[in-house]
Amino acid sequence: DVYKRQVCYHYYRAHRDARLEGTLVGATAMSSCYRNEGRATGGLRRLCEFSMREIIFLGAKQAVIEKRDALLRVQRRMLERLRLDALIHTASDPFFIGAYEKQRLFQAAFDLKYEVKAYLPSEHDWFAVGSVNFHQDHFGKAFNIRLPDGELAQSCCLGFGIDRWCFAVFTQHGIDKSRWPRAVADLV
Repeated sequence: DVYKRQVCYHYYRAHRDARLEGTLVGATAMSSCYRNEGRATGGLRRLCEFSMREIIFLGAKQAVIEKRDALLRVQRRMLERLRLDALIHTASDPFFIGAYEKQRLFQAAFDLKYEVKAYLPSEHDWFAVGSVNFHQDHFGKAFNIRLPDGELAQSCCLGFGIDRWCFAVFTQHGIDKSRWPRAVADLV
C-alpha cells in the first residue's frame, strides 16, 4: 500500500471521521521508512530503510496552499544555508505505476508535488532528498476529515530523508568538517 510508506499517513488516520475545530491544524513527525523501489534502490543515495521527517498540515484549501508555499521556501533556505548544489522542481512519485498511472499524471499536471534534488558530484547526477506535496482533498476524502463547515479537509506535507540530506552534505563538502564552508560548519 502506497500510503503506508509515508510518515504523514498516520496523522491523517488519527483524524479519521473528525471535524477540525479551525481552518488549519499541523504536526511534525519522524520515523523510519522502508521502501523497495527495485532498481532505483542502490548505494547510499536511495536506501531501502531511511529516516524521514515530515511537517504536515490539514485544513482549508487556501490555508493549506499557503503552508505548502511556506514549506517550499523552508526547503530553499535549508539548501542555501547548507550551501548545497540542489534544485526544486515539479515531479511525480516513481511508485505510481500501473493502476496508479492516472494519479502520477495528475500530480505532474497540477504541480502537486515538488521534489528537492541534490547534486551527487561523484556520479554527475542528481538524487532526491525531499519533497513538498499538496494532496488536495485526497486524504480528507479517504479518512472523512472535514472542516468546521463540513467541507472536506485538504492537506500538504514536507518530507525529507535525514540520511539523504546528510549524504548530500558529505558528498558535496567532504567528511572533514574543517574544510566545510564556515556557514555550514557553524550550522551543523
